Amino acid sequence: MRLMVTAALIVAGLGAARAQDLDRKKAWPVVLKSAHYQIHSDATKEEAQKLLDHMELLFATYTRLFALPRPPAARLTVVLFKSKEGYETHAETPKGSAAYYDGRHLVGYCDEERMYNYFAHEGTHQFTDIALKDIQRAPMWFTEGIAECLGNSEVRGGRLYVAARNGRIARENLPVIQKMIRDRTHVPLRELVTMGEKEWKAREGMYPQSWSFCHFLLAYPNAEDPKREIPDGRYRPVLSTFITLMSKRSTKLEKALQASFVVNGKPIDLDELEKEWKAYVLGMTAGEARE
Repeated sequence: MRLMVTAALIVAGLGAARAQDLDRKKAWPVVLKSAHYQIHSDATKEEAQKLLDHMELLFATYTRLFALPRPPAARLTVVLFKSKEGYETHAETPKGSAAYYDGRHLVGYCDEERMYNYFAHEGTHQFTDIALKDIQRAPMWFTEGIAECLGNSEVRGGRLYVAARNGRIARENLPVIQKMIRDRTHVPLRELVTMGEKEWKAREGMYPQSWSFCHFLLAYPNAEDPKREIPDGRYRPVLSTFITLMSKRSTKLEKALQASFVVNGKPIDLDELEKEWKAYVLGMTAGEARE
């Protein structure tokens, strides 16, 4: 089970007094601002600044991936605890989480190895909730799968690359989905694309499968695209069209799927697509992280 709490699991019913603690600037030794974010932290200024810089890279990527003509005008709020202990003992922290988005704040703790992945994933939910609220209607394979792809991003030479082959999340997810495919315990794509939230959450391995499907749609036939921050694979237009359509409240899921899963004007056979996806995933390798 993923150690993150998604926008779909927003903590409900927070009292104003409890939420104020995350907002009140005087409660935090470090308060920094950038073009699109404000961060409250009890970590060092240097640690907070590194995360703030990373969030700005992500913001630019979110804007491009979701084809947003007008990004949010108001700054988004990030809260960074200096330690796991401080994060876990805070009254609002969901048990078992490593980061969460509560509808207002993106919250996590300082961990040089993992926090950028978690903040990127949860930051996707924060961004879409603020800028593309209607897309939250999209099925879980998309909302969580694309968040996993963004969580799997890597920074190289000051640029953020989505769908990295050797990203931390890829290295965690790939063995799981490969085993699922070999054991035939994966969900057929024809079922996955319309699967409801309740059923999605009830099944094991849905984060790895949803990640692998979104990664496939972004990058296929290559494992990654080292020259592009956002891969431009054969099925990238499927995702782009789906995002555009699901961002409109009037679009029904069935219509969005019919209009999106098309190549060269012809509908995609999901059974044939599944064969490509399975071969692609089984042929992938995720080695050690890049230095």
